[in-house]
Amino acid sequence: MIVYEKVSRKANLGGTAGVLLQHLSQYGMSAFLFDSQDSFFSGGVFDSMENYTMMLPRYSIGTEIYSHIPEFCCPYGKTVIAIGGHKAMAAAKPGIDAAIQGSGLEILDYIWYGGEASYENVAALEAHPLVQQADMIFAIGGGKALDTCKCLSVTTGTPVFPFPTIAR
Repeated sequence: MIVYEKVSRKANLGGTAGVLLQHLSQYGMSAFLFDSQDSFFSGGVFDSMENYTMMLPRYSIGTEIYSHIPEFCCPYGKTVIAIGGHKAMAAAKPGIDAAIQGSGLEILDYIWYGGEASYENVAALEAHPLVQQADMIFAIGGGKALDTCKCLSVTTGTPVFPFPTIAR
């Protein structure tokens, strides 16, 4: 997981960036915070762009990509909680449901992410019994929904699979 955020050299890494760095380091992940001089802050040390590491996640795209959901997700368990925006979930649900039919994956429910990317919404989702039962999260929608689910993934240790519906 790579998190990009533009910051100034004198930025106080409290707030979102600091909390995210703290959570990511707990799970052995990295965050790179870029400033306006093309340097980055990583784990407490500024360095030049000459020295950097990028560990990109798998990224799949295609008109029939939903058919590969079982192939990518079954290794992570069987139960899924789908979280996103109302319109995005309505658009993605038929394709996801069709793709997982007979695969052994079970969608526990499709639930709304809360409308804003906030720690309060992440905490509410963390407390949801079906989120606690899920082996993985399907994050469905736009930036706020995906960001909320990524943060939820970090705080719960549950794998997340983003479905950016703008690309569907």
